[in-house]
Amino acid sequence: MSKTIDLEKAKAEGFKEILYADQSEDQANIAYYQKYINICQAVFDFDDTAYEQMLEKLPSDLKDHWLEWLEKKWVDKKGGLYKPTPQGLKLFLQEQVLDKFMPKKAILEAKPQIREHAIGMAYVPTPKMEILQRYETAVDRAFEKKLAMLLKLQDIRISQTPIISD
Repeated sequence: MSKTIDLEKAKAEGFKEILYADQSEDQANIAYYQKYINICQAVFDFDDTAYEQMLEKLPSDLKDHWLEWLEKKWVDKKGGLYKPTPQGLKLFLQEQVLDKFMPKKAILEAKPQIREHAIGMAYVPTPKMEILQRYETAVDRAFEKKLAMLLKLQDIRISQTPIISD
C-alpha cells in the first residue's frame, strides 16, 4: 500500500501534499481501507462460537498479524491480553483495524472537499485584499494615464519632425 498523509507534515508544507497529491493514489488507498473494513464487518456477523470460520474469512496478512499479536501477548486498549476466542478476535479487529482504518479512510475521502475549501478560501475577499485591490486599481490608472501621455508626446514629436528627402 502507498503512503498515507501525515497531517503535521502536510501542515508544515502548507498542505501541498493534500492539495496536489495524485487522486488515483487516494482512490487506491480508500479501496484498500474499505476492503479491510468490509472484512471486519463480515467477521462481526459470525456467531460467537465460529472462531475457525472467522479465521478462514481473514486474509492471510491480517490472520498473520492476529497470530503475531497472540504470540507476543500484546495487550488490548483496556490492558487485558487478546485471547484466541471469537470475542478476542472481534476486539482485535475493532481496536487494531477499524479504529485505525476508518479515520484514515475518512481523511482520504475528505481531501477533495479540503482542496476545494482551501482553494475557495484563497479567493474570499478580506479587508487586506480590498486594500490591495484598491491600490492595484490606483496604480493601474496612473500607469494608463502616464502611458497615454507618453504616446501623445511621441505623436507630437513625430509630427514635428521634418521629413528629409534625398
